[in-house]
Amino acid sequence: MPLWTDLVPFGFNPLGGCHDIQVYVEKKLAAAACASVGQLWDISDPANPKTLDPFWEVDEPDVDFYRSAAFTWDAKVIIFGDEALEGNCSGTQGQLWFHRPASGATLGSFQIPRVQGVDDYCSAHLFNVLQTGAGYRLVASWYTGGLTVVDFTRPNRAREVAFYDPFWPVTPRACGPPTPTTDSSTATGSSAASTATSSHPQGPARRSCHRSTRRPSSTTRRTGPPNPGGGVAGCACG
Repeated sequence: MPLWTDLVPFGFNPLGGCHDIQVYVEKKLAAAACASVGQLWDISDPANPKTLDPFWEVDEPDVDFYRSAAFTWDAKVIIFGDEALEGNCSGTQGQLWFHRPASGATLGSFQIPRVQGVDDYCSAHLFNVLQTGAGYRLVASWYTGGLTVVDFTRPNRAREVAFYDPFWPVTPRACGPPTPTTDSSTATGSSAASTATSSHPQGPARRSCHRSTRRPSSTTRRTGPPNPGGGVAGCACG
């Protein structure tokens, strides 16, 4: 894997290695978050996993640090988490990224719809996929962004359906007219039709239906077909 050379402030430069790896035993696959890249490994021979010859690797230009990796329970989507080096969730760094297992193609990304304070650190961190009968869901921690529950049944219009954020002064809800509130936790559904106004220093209320876009300039290197199943597609949220 490429050496990672942007860690000068943290004293680890250069770095080559993987932070988190999730294994799907039945599929004989491992998703590896390896600092500068995300990879999918063949582990059909557990004693000799093909770590030096991955099925593919992906390097999104908007990802700072590939920190975490996970599969959906049916192995149709692979998720990588970007632990951004800095930022307050106002940009594209620090998101979750969804990929097609057969090729590594990017299906979409997700950022929480709550920009934090200028001096706050906000980024995706740990997450876990929930097996449900109503599509794909995951729960993720987001540093000062709190805890989020994400519906990524359509990965390129992934949306937050619930959150707990002790630092956020209002309750953002689904897209619609502003509704002031003081509660800091909420769950949203398809029938909800309000969002929140805010005295937050970052400005006026934001729509919590966040548009996730594909990054056509990303780099994906495929070296073999893993055959774990296809991906999930969808349309962007308006």
